[in-house]
Amino acid sequence: MTKRVVRNEPISISDTYPVFFDAVQRGSLEELVKAAWKVFGLPVMLIDKNDQPICQFPDQILGDATWDRYYNKNPLEAEERELSRVKVLADKPSFFEPFTFYLDENHGGGLFGQIHFKAVHYGYFCVQLFNHPLDKDDLERAKIFSQALGLVMHHQSSCDTESSSSLLLELLSEDTGEYVRSRAAAALGKQLKGRYAVLVKPIEPNASSSTFAVAAMKHIQSLGPNFVAAVRSNCLMVLCGEMQRSIERDRRQMMERIDDFLRPAGNGAGCSAVFDDLFHVQRYALQAHMTALHSKNALAFYEEIAPAPLFQLAAHHGDGEAFLAPILRVIHDYDRENRTEYFQTLRAYSLFLHNKELAAQKLCIHRNTLLYRLNRIEEIFGLPYEEPRTALHLLNSFQLWDVMKKE
Repeated sequence: MTKRVVRNEPISISDTYPVFFDAVQRGSLEELVKAAWKVFGLPVMLIDKNDQPICQFPDQILGDATWDRYYNKNPLEAEERELSRVKVLADKPSFFEPFTFYLDENHGGGLFGQIHFKAVHYGYFCVQLFNHPLDKDDLERAKIFSQALGLVMHHQSSCDTESSSSLLLELLSEDTGEYVRSRAAAALGKQLKGRYAVLVKPIEPNASSSTFAVAAMKHIQSLGPNFVAAVRSNCLMVLCGEMQRSIERDRRQMMERIDDFLRPAGNGAGCSAVFDDLFHVQRYALQAHMTALHSKNALAFYEEIAPAPLFQLAAHHGDGEAFLAPILRVIHDYDRENRTEYFQTLRAYSLFLHNKELAAQKLCIHRNTLLYRLNRIEEIFGLPYEEPRTALHLLNSFQLWDVMKKE
């Protein structure tokens, strides 16, 4: 049952400005929310754009279901929020732009507002009215409160952007020592929630692309506290933390949203597998980078194209030709001289793990034709392709061959 909340006498508009100005100078969101409680004479809640609680005042349980859930760090799920929004707006859309006011027979009411600064959305505030009517000056007070919040949150975001990017760069650098890496991982872990994934977008090494990357980095980090971006080695690196449900469920939507924004910089981006320890972010950034290089025309996810990024790594950092089975070049040249198709036959047979039916379907030939060609390969080249080690070497060689785009 909701406790009876008595509204204190709200502060006049003329006195509202100096109260909020004093709180802005302190640079603390908690101080601003306390100031709002004094200005409105009612409880005030502040949440970020991902619906995660930032602070509330008074700092106590009030017996209201919504207030207490946020106080206990257990906000509404996405589906619940949508149902609540529909209920609030149904049949009585009383909008006072940019604020929303509603009355509810069970929970009284609330005055809501979005927090913006220079077109960047930072979160929401709510003045819990309970059963009290809307005062004639409450909208003007809300306007001043929103502006003060935007100033402070923008300043904090700017500081956090620089700091978070620096921490990410420390984790990505090969020269970072173990102690510094551990400290950076711990600091980033306080900002990012849950499990993690990395998106890497290769950027062309020119002035316009570099300018775009820096602007994109700032935009991405303005999406919320669970995004950290940095530019390194002609790549835009985006580290993502867990969102509202779980990283496994939200990752594709998050990454596609970021990739759509980055499309002007060119096609191709890679996303790592999900991981738990930020200390190892460097290896997952490499995983995402190799995934991006392997799939240049779209956003690719490591586990969906693995193990191809492994062979992309070999081709990218060394002479891939040195690791091919020597017989591949011999068969390839023989086909070109004799107009045969033994190379593609052996390739399909290897990549389909010696499944004769699937290999024949891939080649659009009869199973008997496949068997004839395989026998001829063994006869002409003396190749024991069924021997386990040889079969594994051939499989790896064909995957590396494809990555090197020999065909």
